[in-house]
Amino acid sequence: MTTTSGDGSSASRGIHGAITSMLASHAAGLALVIVGFTVMSRLLDPSDFGAFAVALAIYSVMQAVAAFGLGQYIVQAKSDTDLGLLVSITWMSMSFAAIGAVLCLGLPVILPAGWISAPVAAALAPLALALILEPVILSRQARLERGMAFRRPAIANVSATIADVTFAIIMALVGFSAIALSVGLLAGNAARAVIFLWPHPGLKTLPRTLPRIRHLRAMGRFGSVFTLISLLPKVADLVLLSGLTALAGAGATGVFNRAQKVRDLLDKTLFDALTPVMLPSISAALRDGVSRDQILLAKLDRLAPITWPGFAMIALLADPLVRVLMGEAWEAAIPAVQILAIGGLASPFLKMALKYFTAIGQLNAYLRIQLVHIGARIVLGVAGAMHSLEMFCLALVASNVIKAAMTVVVQYRDIGGFGRSHLSSAGRSVFVTFLTLLGPAIVIQTTDLPPVLTLIAASGPALLVWPMALWLTRNPLLSDIVAIATIARRRRVRTA
Repeated sequence: MTTTSGDGSSASRGIHGAITSMLASHAAGLALVIVGFTVMSRLLDPSDFGAFAVALAIYSVMQAVAAFGLGQYIVQAKSDTDLGLLVSITWMSMSFAAIGAVLCLGLPVILPAGWISAPVAAALAPLALALILEPVILSRQARLERGMAFRRPAIANVSATIADVTFAIIMALVGFSAIALSVGLLAGNAARAVIFLWPHPGLKTLPRTLPRIRHLRAMGRFGSVFTLISLLPKVADLVLLSGLTALAGAGATGVFNRAQKVRDLLDKTLFDALTPVMLPSISAALRDGVSRDQILLAKLDRLAPITWPGFAMIALLADPLVRVLMGEAWEAAIPAVQILAIGGLASPFLKMALKYFTAIGQLNAYLRIQLVHIGARIVLGVAGAMHSLEMFCLALVASNVIKAAMTVVVQYRDIGGFGRSHLSSAGRSVFVTFLTLLGPAIVIQTTDLPPVLTLIAASGPALLVWPMALWLTRNPLLSDIVAIATIARRRRVRTA
């Protein structure tokens, strides 16, 4: 994301360079992710993915507590964080992670029999070890992101993807079920730790001292609010997945898990790469005097013309996508993919919202939104699970629409309203979406090709028309794409 300011050219180059590094890493790992997804969907049953989904939800809760918002605290700080504070941050995160790891291992023993199934308990063991590795890299990763130095995080992402997919496939091939996916995640975390802990000339090594009480107090208020915000949706996901498993079985949870993965293809392709860049970018822009109105407009300009056509394409091509990536046995996932993808149309208002509220120092406002969203998500989700998987997915989409509406109201009330420039931006994105989907819709309606050929025939026109639509609407995203491509080309020339 770029914004306009007096000295914004150097800042823009820094952001474009960071995005280039992260996009390159995700492009390098994307093919492997797709291969892993396709292979694992054919090696494991829906019930295996259902067990892993519940174990991962428990892990995510512990992970949010261990992180305690400490990485975000470093990134958004108005001045550089001293080494003593970084030591305290590392100690605090390590303590929370150790407690979380013990709970991951102990919950199957502590809770009444039957609450956690044997496959879930087995999958939790590698995840407990993975949790211990999180604090090891926390401060180093945050310092690199604050300095917009994303080369090492990009390498870490590729290494983690290779390790995750490789170990998961090997474990599945030798006969392991849900635990294969957990071992893959553990291997990915270990690879990331090795990359981040490798000596870095630009970062001082932390001194070997104990944490200081004054540091813990300074982090407490920010960390507690941020953790509560991060924790609530993860707890809600755990409740919902546990409820879906209890009401419809582990197989239904596994189908939902795989449907989510297909729906999240756009995130894996693009937004997972952009997420680490956003908080440093927004924080830097605010420090440079860029207004909140400009930041929100820049966010809408960049997100809407990507997410609206992207998620609409996933919904339109859900049938061939599922059949190619997962096989005929997963046909039940097609309606779920379509519903979840349509819900992705709310993404321009949901994505990066927490980053924005963190950067402007209004976490309490986001917390209120989150509380309403979580309440609606749990009530609607449980009610939907009682009927069918499709109703469960519709319920989650409805709760996201509620959250998007509240986020828009709070953000735009803060800047004085949804102005003409924002309406114009939304209108341009609608037009881009219409033009992009026209060709694929014609292919779907007029042909009866095999799934693989359908994807090729539908994607070709979309990929050609989309940049032309950006050019026709004079969307600033196109200039960002050109700038990122230029940086990538220069890097290739220097490397050659």
